[in-house]
Amino acid sequence: MSPSGSDRSGVYPLREVSAVNWIVERFSGDFAVLEAENRRTQTVRRAELPPGTRCGDVLTQENAQWIPAPDQTLETAARIRAKAESIRKTKKEETMQAVYEMEAPLRISDFDRWGQISPCAVLDLFQDAASRHAESLGCGYDALQARGLFWVLIRVKCKTIKSPAFYDTVRLRTWPLPAGRVGYRREYCMETPDGTPLICGASDWALLRLETRRPAVDESVYPPDLAFLTDQVLEPKLPRLRIEELPVIGNPVRPAFTDLDRNGHINNAKYVNFVLNQLPMQKRIIRTMELEYHKEVLPGTPLRIEALESETEISARGVDEVGEKRFSCKFELGV
Repeated sequence: MSPSGSDRSGVYPLREVSAVNWIVERFSGDFAVLEAENRRTQTVRRAELPPGTRCGDVLTQENAQWIPAPDQTLETAARIRAKAESIRKTKKEETMQAVYEMEAPLRISDFDRWGQISPCAVLDLFQDAASRHAESLGCGYDALQARGLFWVLIRVKCKTIKSPAFYDTVRLRTWPLPAGRVGYRREYCMETPDGTPLICGASDWALLRLETRRPAVDESVYPPDLAFLTDQVLEPKLPRLRIEELPVIGNPVRPAFTDLDRNGHINNAKYVNFVLNQLPMQKRIIRTMELEYHKEVLPGTPLRIEALESETEISARGVDEVGEKRFSCKFELGV
């Protein structure tokens, strides 16, 4: 429900920026996060910095090498370090409870023909909030790429209490739970600006290695001083979807350009459209949706959509040409 550059090799190139001073904002393992006075940030390998570099030091680049910023007057150095301390204090206050909040104005394209917010829009909004939060925690797309890692969404569940209306502005809140043995859970809330709950959700994520596509179970990605919030908005453990063969509906779906995300595979929010676009066009009030992602889908991969709809629910799954299940989903319907 990710779940901002670096090059696609996964290593940040040194950026040729003359006459720009960078503050060492923090260290994370073998990497350092640098921040300019304009709040621009970049992640570099710790080994590339001058020996003895500490948080708050001021650096610049010369011939693609990091060096202590030259000709710093005491007044200038003090001003930059004061700014660095202010940034660190602000960041710490923002993440003491590891909760990220943002407001989002809803667009008319976020709704269906009957004025209900679309499942794809809900997943997209939650994904955006989670991605922004991960960036602020130093474990977003670029930071993980530099470490040879990436996030993968395993399953997500959302429950609608009340659908927002056209052009509403909603408040999104999200927070991660402490990491499990092999997985990472994240919670979501969509509310009105005054705090009235609209939609809540939760998702399970895995951390994989770019080279092997295997779980990185020994990696620590969250800041060590992060004070986790442990509140859960849904059941303690998201259930697995065990959906077996169903009737085939419509023609095979072939994911296209507009379905891709920056990882080069189908974005997690798009799968619900593959199912709903194959069903009869009619009004549906979706109270709960669950999705489980079994295997990544690359562009051009044909999917056979199987689904069964009753008055109270829809069960569906996407299967590839050789019969391998790629995703499953379930919708609980209301009136």
